[in-house]
Amino acid sequence: PEPLLAEALRRVPYGVLLLDRDARIAWVNDAWVAMCGFPREAMLGRVPAEFCDGPDTDPASVARIRAGLA
Repeated sequence: PEPLLAEALRRVPYGVLLLDRDARIAWVNDAWVAMCGFPREAMLGRVPAEFCDGPDTDPASVARIRAGLA
C-alpha cells in the first residue's frame, strides 16, 4: 500500500490483510501476524483460508471471513 496508508494500517490494533487481484495475501499488519501465528513471509502469496480455517477455528469466524472476502 501507499506509505501513509501502510503506516496507518500498521498501527491499527486489529488484524488487517490486503489481497491482490487473485485473492492472495499481498500485505499483512503485525496484528494479523500475531492473530494467525504464522510468519509474515509464510503468508504472502497464499490464500487467507490457509491460515484462518483450521480445526480449532470458530465456524462463525470462518463464515464472517468468507463473507468479507466475497
